[in-house]
Amino acid sequence: MENTNPNRVSLAIPKNERNISSSERVISIASGTFILFNGLSNIFNSPKTSFIKVAAGGALLMRGAMGYCPLKDSIDNPSEPHEKITIIEHR
Repeated sequence: MENTNPNRVSLAIPKNERNISSSERVISIASGTFILFNGLSNIFNSPKTSFIKVAAGGALLMRGAMGYCPLKDSIDNPSEPHEKITIIEHR
């Protein structure tokens, strides 16, 4: 039974949407695990640095586990239309 709730966020990436090779996935998982563990082990000595390490390690683990990197996708496909942003500077 499939959930049809429009507010539900799905983290499943279809196989044809994976843009990370197997070797990149293994390296991302290994380095993410190391950085995450390093951040967690030093959480009381240096909380700010540890938080950054935990976030980066978690992102690498997610990248390796899912096989999809949105940053790599945006670099590989620059022809997709981007949203126009207007910057207004007030002095």
